[in-house]
Amino acid sequence: GILGQCLQAADMEVKLASLRACCAFVDSLENQHDRAKFQDLLPAMLQTLGGALQGGDEASAQDALSMFVELAGSDPRFVRKHLAHVVDAMMTIAEHNDLEDGTRHLATEFLVTLTEARDRAPGMMRKL
Repeated sequence: GILGQCLQAADMEVKLASLRACCAFVDSLENQHDRAKFQDLLPAMLQTLGGALQGGDEASAQDALSMFVELAGSDPRFVRKHLAHVVDAMMTIAEHNDLEDGTRHLATEFLVTLTEARDRAPGMMRKL
């Protein structure tokens, strides 16, 4: 789809706009079954974050991380299908001493948000 294509774009601004659109779209869907159809975009969404970090663009990485934190807060089950991959990526960022404190903090905030959402996604984090 168009969101997946835009997440693969060369321009970081296009990738971030697509990531923002994905998060807003998923957040706007009330039906969990409808949201689940977009879970396959999660690896490309993570690639946007990874691309920003690899390019040394921590401002964009922090934007992306903020979107992930919001997504975890609004629908923690959205990441379930790719939970191990997402948590591994966030742990790597949180533990990376060469990154800015703000970047590391946002990765940690994402993990804490998922953990605190146990009432809406029971047992999800325990499986790790």
